[in-house]
Amino acid sequence: MTQDEAVATGLFDADVKFQGEACEGVHPLQWKKAFTGVDVLTDESGTIVSMGTAESDGPRTEVGFGVGTTFDELIEGLGEQLSDPEPAGYGQVGVFVHNDDDWLGFLFGDAESVEQLGNDHGMQVTFVEVTEGEKPALMRDGC
Repeated sequence: MTQDEAVATGLFDADVKFQGEACEGVHPLQWKKAFTGVDVLTDESGTIVSMGTAESDGPRTEVGFGVGTTFDELIEGLGEQLSDPEPAGYGQVGVFVHNDDDWLGFLFGDAESVEQLGNDHGMQVTFVEVTEGEKPALMRDGC
């Protein structure tokens, strides 16, 4: 989705200035206030390349998966569509579902290893990311 297409939905503001302790700049797209807590990453043209949330009351999949869903619930609901757990950086573990170029990633930030998640199916999702084309990185780092 391009920046213009996203703005036309009425769900985003464009070119929003920000200033933090370590950086400042412009977010090409930012959710309207009702959708705070959902990160939108764009490329240089403003096209959305990733959306992610760590909010338990954030967006959920059509069948209700999101932050707070357990690994067991994902296994039960997604079956063989769900990838095997794999390292996701910073000592965390992720699992993925994809259909052609569409990806959905679930991060288990409390899992310190693939083995730990494999042994504790009650662990909960701490971050969800949706991408098209590239597999979700399942992390936000830096500005």
